[in-house]
Amino acid sequence: MGSALAGPWVLFAGLILGTIACNYLLVRYFACTQSRAPWATVVTVMVLTLGVACIALIPVDIFNVTRSRDPQENAETIKGLYLTGYMAMVLMSFVVAPFAYFYHEESEDPDSTTAERMFSALKWTLMTVIILVICLILGLTLKLGHFDTAEDWLKQMFDVEHRGMQLAIFLISIMSLLGLFAWIFYTGYGLAAFPVNVIRGRQ
Repeated sequence: MGSALAGPWVLFAGLILGTIACNYLLVRYFACTQSRAPWATVVTVMVLTLGVACIALIPVDIFNVTRSRDPQENAETIKGLYLTGYMAMVLMSFVVAPFAYFYHEESEDPDSTTAERMFSALKWTLMTVIILVICLILGLTLKLGHFDTAEDWLKQMFDVEHRGMQLAIFLISIMSLLGLFAWIFYTGYGLAAFPVNVIRGRQ
């Protein structure tokens, strides 16, 4: 029985390792050869792999509920993985990825030093952190209809008993909304440009 329950976790680990390899090859293939940076490749691979890992947790969770004699046995582990993955996505989306992007932009200036590039990247990354804080403040101050008092909303948001799962879900909802806008504006161009770029090949 133990080996049967360990099967999904082995497949999950294998999927993550395979995803890392595929993402690395994908990023290396489509990255511009003139401005390729190893740390930017690492950050991109981490972001893509993290997204796939959070999605891959869903079938593992379903298998645990349907096939296990005691679904609560691994429930806390899976919940912890969900929460860790969500918070890592927030950290990558609002801190790590913006810093890597802005640092790469500053690296195009050959006269700038490493300290100057890091300071400029941190300055612009601070803006994304401020946006995150504003979203949190709005989420905490906007009172929903099914909460009687603001205290109830705060307790629900920072649910200590469930290790802040509601806060993680709220942050993921914000990221999903931002991703929706990006998808709307960039999908049209991407669908038209992708086959053209594939035909032209790498530059």
